[in-house]
Amino acid sequence: MRSSHLADYVTAFHPQLVALTGPAAAIRKVALAYKVYFARNSLAHGGDYTVDHTGFIYLLGKDGRYLGFLPPGSSPEEIAEAVGAWIAKSE
Repeated sequence: MRSSHLADYVTAFHPQLVALTGPAAAIRKVALAYKVYFARNSLAHGGDYTVDHTGFIYLLGKDGRYLGFLPPGSSPEEIAEAVGAWIAKSE
């Protein structure tokens, strides 16, 4: 995905979402570090493609340390409860 396409794509999400791209080797390295899956799937027309990827929500501390994850389909209430629990632990 070209950087300009990625920049347009992320506008559909929360304004604080950070989208990263780079050489394939760097993307693989980050994916391995976060233990996520991704695979590029070519579409039949126009050279476009989609990307299958892990759908977890990762919880990270202020220092970037991994705290946990929430599975796909977590409700807003479940997300708020998990984040609230981690905030309470850190106080």
